Amino acid sequence: HIAFATDPATYVVHPPASSWGGLLAQRGRWASNAPYQLFLSPGFFAYIGVVFSANLLLALCPLLVLTGGVGAPVAGAVWVGKGLAEGLLCWRASAFFARRDLRRYFLLWTAVQPFYLVLAGVLGSLGQFTWKGRQHRWGRKRLRP
Repeated sequence: HIAFATDPATYVVHPPASSWGGLLAQRGRWASNAPYQLFLSPGFFAYIGVVFSANLLLALCPLLVLTGGVGAPVAGAVWVGKGLAEGLLCWRASAFFARRDLRRYFLLWTAVQPFYLVLAGVLGSLGQFTWKGRQHRWGRKRLRP
């Protein structure tokens, strides 16, 4: 059973990644455990698959509009729907966590997030990452020759 700790004394503050590359590497590392989720939690695996697919379609919207695969009004409506749904979540979460200062980045993040999420997912599927100075492949330390 999992419960959310709502007491601010239970929150953990972690330092942010030092760069965009560092953030992408971190998220790729986190995404590298997706194959294990299929066995550990099939429902969660299905959820992350749907999230990845939805963001892939969002990222492909400009290309689909240019090639005539989808009309600009449809693509625009999808992006606006995404913005409204995430805006509500952002508004409530930033108030709950007393981080209203983050709201100023919402439009930028909404525009960048589908591309970033797809890239992190692809990097994670490669299963290779460096963590704490050590190279890993599919969660196992790689031995250096």
